[in-house]
Amino acid sequence: MEKNIAGKWVVYAYGLPGHASPDLPVTGDAANITANIRIDGGAANAVDDVNPAELENGYYVFDITAVESNGDLLLLAPTSSTANVRVVAAPEAVYTRPPNFNDLDIAVGGEVSADVVAISGDTGAADNLESQYDNTGLTGDTFPATQAQVGNISSGTSAQGQNATGFVLTTGVETLTFAATTAADGVLHEIAPSGGNTDGYYTTTLSGNSAPVSVFWRGYVQSNADVAEFQFYDWVAAGYVTEKTIIGANGTTLTEEEIPAINSYVGTGANVGEVRFRLLSATTTKIATDRIIFDYTTVAAESGFEGGMVWVDTIDGQAGTARGIGIATNPVLTIGDAITIAANNSLHQFSFPSDSTLAPTGDFNGYTVHGVRYDAVLGGHDWAGTLMNKAAPVSGTATTAVTADSLVLIECLITTMTSDDVYFLGSVFAGTYTFGTSGIVSPTVNMTHCKSGLAGSSSPVFTKTPGATLTWAVRDWKGGMTVNGLEAGDVVTIGGTELGTITLNGADASVEVRGIAKAVVNNLTGSPTVNLDGVIIASNTADIPGDVWDEALSGHNVGGSAGKALRQIKEGTVSVEGEVNDVSATASSFVTNLTETTDDHYRDVSFVFIGGTLIGQSRPVISYNGTTKIVTFDEPFTEAPADGDGFIIKTDHVHAVSDIAIETSDTLLNRDISTVTDTNSRTLLNAIRFLRNKWSVSGTTLTVTKEDDTTTAWTATVSTDAAAEPVTGTDPS
Repeated sequence: MEKNIAGKWVVYAYGLPGHASPDLPVTGDAANITANIRIDGGAANAVDDVNPAELENGYYVFDITAVESNGDLLLLAPTSSTANVRVVAAPEAVYTRPPNFNDLDIAVGGEVSADVVAISGDTGAADNLESQYDNTGLTGDTFPATQAQVGNISSGTSAQGQNATGFVLTTGVETLTFAATTAADGVLHEIAPSGGNTDGYYTTTLSGNSAPVSVFWRGYVQSNADVAEFQFYDWVAAGYVTEKTIIGANGTTLTEEEIPAINSYVGTGANVGEVRFRLLSATTTKIATDRIIFDYTTVAAESGFEGGMVWVDTIDGQAGTARGIGIATNPVLTIGDAITIAANNSLHQFSFPSDSTLAPTGDFNGYTVHGVRYDAVLGGHDWAGTLMNKAAPVSGTATTAVTADSLVLIECLITTMTSDDVYFLGSVFAGTYTFGTSGIVSPTVNMTHCKSGLAGSSSPVFTKTPGATLTWAVRDWKGGMTVNGLEAGDVVTIGGTELGTITLNGADASVEVRGIAKAVVNNLTGSPTVNLDGVIIASNTADIPGDVWDEALSGHNVGGSAGKALRQIKEGTVSVEGEVNDVSATASSFVTNLTETTDDHYRDVSFVFIGGTLIGQSRPVISYNGTTKIVTFDEPFTEAPADGDGFIIKTDHVHAVSDIAIETSDTLLNRDISTVTDTNSRTLLNAIRFLRNKWSVSGTTLTVTKEDDTTTAWTATVSTDAAAEPVTGTDPS
């Protein structure tokens, strides 16, 4: 992520243990996902991109604006309003890169290619520098001769313009205000003398490492031959310096002047960036200004403030605030001097090496501290808006009353600490932490991805200052903890999948524990609200599979759920379960424990044994007696079942073989052959026609008709015998 440049931030959504798809990616949830962003440990603000765009497999992406990326450390905290869905940023926190960092041309071997076109606007200087280091060489007294000299070369922007932001009138009479000088439109800011004297100055404040170049002035000075001095305040010499004298003239003709400035004309310390441009006269009758522009250049920060940080080493650093102290190669000794250096250079970050100590003597607000394994001694000061990385250990008391911002601690080791509002990320606790000081009576504490740093059954202790009202949210905690001093009004949420023993002491608080824990020991007295519905005790996890499979299906009615699907499959397949209730059962008939009273209620359905020696055998039921509960089968089982053998009756519809044979015979024998469509000649249908339909013999030809007694079905040649009894035809009615 580049600082102050729009970018994108990917988040990942997955199901929690209570979700339909635990530990699996959650898709289609973009409309329910939102996120807050914290800049340099500041207050949480909702991301302008209200809902992310979905990518795939649980990944979503937020669009981050330039304003939202304008910080050194960004923290994204996404969430979903969907129950049991957790969303995490990837990564959760990032240190921003300088703007346009991603546009650098970096070769495969890691080399960065860059062309220096000009130095301080001088292209010749860039060419000379190239000659100095490409083995061409330079000659002459004015060229760089040593590495130290080359190292002092700086670069900056071309001149930029800025309006006056104020005007201080010391002597005189003012018409309109400095606001009239923001456009060359003939609307004039006029200063007339008082007692013959005119004195006042325009002001503006430059940002960062900026220095004034000049002031452009457009206006007039009255009257003829009167003198006005245009001056700058020199912050080093602590006095005004005249840079140009203007001779007045009669009339109101506007003239333009360019008044040069030098670096000492910009303020430092408490007046950092301030430039004062003075109009002074003891003779003029009026000084009128139509337009004023403060031209300035922004000079690159001094070499060594790498990453925009003041470098501190409280063991081997150098004392003082002089130029060249507090850089990477020459760290400053004390945090007091480091704060001064930071203010002089508009910096807000510090870097500490291992074993150094961060122990400010006063409030320490709005800073970012980097390093590894440096001591942080809070000292009872206010730390609102400050972010610390990888401090070990952190101890002492910190208030956060100055602003609404929290103290943020990332990947720190916490020993004995007391604080007000604070956000912990990835930190380890190895002592006693106390919620709340005298500064804030309602501390809000958030802990994400934190854990116990104590071995065995020991656990860190969290104690609340009596009388304070605590709001404490713990996400993804690992290990045990002991919580003391809870009172009415306190709201505590503790979650994690690797919780140790959670011990709650106090009275009347509201506590919810979620996840998987070794144990939860509730010692709260009075009328506390303790919700343990979302916690699983680790020792009971072996019972979970059995509890799931033994769960009654009748209660599963949520659309689309696996439970409802199983219930529907069972109800659509099995009508009823029962047992044989007959010590004298036969292979084709026996008494059951069924309760249905309607005769033949179970006729023509499948009867399947699910227990005993007949398990898996199935027969259609031919009859059921609702009084005696006897089931009878046309086809006997391979043997008689035993008393108590289990069975199910399915929801299908089947017929016994005898039923099928009778039905088939009845249907075939009673079929009206006139409805049959014939396509072949030598068929049973044509044979039956000779028995039932009209036929006749003419000469030696036998003709058999179809069912209309007219259409010929088939013919045959017959032999005759004159001595036989003649038969000439048949016409059945």
